[in-house]
Parts: sequence; C-alpha cells; structure tokens
Amino acid sequence: MTSYAMSVVDVFYICRPMLQDCYGVPYMPDSTWVCRTCLRCHCPSTAECCLCPMTGGALKQTDDGRFAHIVCARWIPEVRFGSTVYMEPVENISK
Repeated sequence: MTSYAMSVVDVFYICRPMLQDCYGVPYMPDSTWVCRTCLRCHCPSTAECCLCPMTGGALKQTDDGRFAHIVCARWIPEVRFGSTVYMEPVENISK
C-alpha cells in the first residue's frame, strides 16, 4: 500500500462521510470541517497513536496533547473519553 500526504481538502472529502458518526461529530457544520488531527499535523496519514505502533486513521487528541486511535481507546479498560459525545479528549493514558 502506498502512503502519501493528503491535503486538508482531501481529508475533508474523504473522512467526512466515513468518520462523522464514529468520530464523535454529532452534526456536520455547513462550513468546512476537518478533524483535530488534520488541523494539528502536517501529514495526518503519519500521525502516531500513543497506544499502539500504527499511524494514521481515526485519531483523537489525548488530554496530554498526543493522539490515540478511537479503537485503541475503546479497547483499553483504563482509558476513557472526557466527552462521550465528542469522544475527546482521550484520558488516563498514563495509567
């Protein structure tokens, strides 16, 4: 599989229909929307999860400024979401 950097516009059109419900976006604004990972990372496809060795994917910001996959956060019992609606920040990473 070839890895390449996507522009914010590419991510908006690709992620919007796929991630809205599972990513913690209760409604889609009429204006342009991009996820926090895309806003903070130059190349979102290489953003690292602090809970596993995989990069990219549906990441949410942690309470200490890193990123974690939503799936990783759900599968580790000690980890939780600060808001279950917006599914961020991911908390209890250090435990």
